[in-house]
Amino acid sequence: KWLRNNYSDTLDMMISAVASNNANNFVQVVFLAILSNRCSDVRQLLTLLKNSHLQNSQNQRNQAIFEAYNSIDKILMQIEPIFNDFQNFTQKIDALKRATILPVYNKVENDYINSKNHNMPNIDEMNEIELMPLLVLKLLLGKLEEDEIETYLVENQKSNLNGGSHFLTLWFNEMVYNLLFSNTRTYLPDQLSDLAQELLYKYHGANDDSYGVLDALVIKLLNYDIVGFCHIFCEHV
Repeated sequence: KWLRNNYSDTLDMMISAVASNNANNFVQVVFLAILSNRCSDVRQLLTLLKNSHLQNSQNQRNQAIFEAYNSIDKILMQIEPIFNDFQNFTQKIDALKRATILPVYNKVENDYINSKNHNMPNIDEMNEIELMPLLVLKLLLGKLEEDEIETYLVENQKSNLNGGSHFLTLWFNEMVYNLLFSNTRTYLPDQLSDLAQELLYKYHGANDDSYGVLDALVIKLLNYDIVGFCHIFCEHV
């Protein structure tokens, strides 16, 4: 919800750029929109990408990819109300993973691995549009590899931060990914702060001098340290 409310304009521009074919960071935008609870926008965008970048669904070469896109659409329909049920989110998302997302992932992964048997492109030669269903399923299951996290959740932020920050910190989106999908459980305030600190070390090392002001402010908020937050904020206003 915080991402959705505070980065609405930024995400609108990113989604519009991809939809109008003025940007090709397809997976990054889809991932950020999912993490921001914009499932309806993601469904529309995936439908557009599928229909505009893939050949006809009757073409046997793309049939399995089309079917994977359709499965993702049905899953996102189920996830949207779960995102809005804060009290029961953990239980419901875990149940959806077991009952629906994991079986779909297993089928799609098998189709992609055995792509030659399905007349699909070789998985190593697929572009982002063709890989999208598999990557979205890995996101929803918390199964992203480190290089995929770096490429699709962090790299885009690095370029934005270098050219005028659009996003809070380098590590914040990975933190949201952990909370929603990778390590879903009920976090106490100190556990939430520990997770943030762990990611802070991951991206900046143990050197406090390398932390940015926004990094420090986020940590203070997560620690419920309002006095510390105000102190840092006033120092840099």
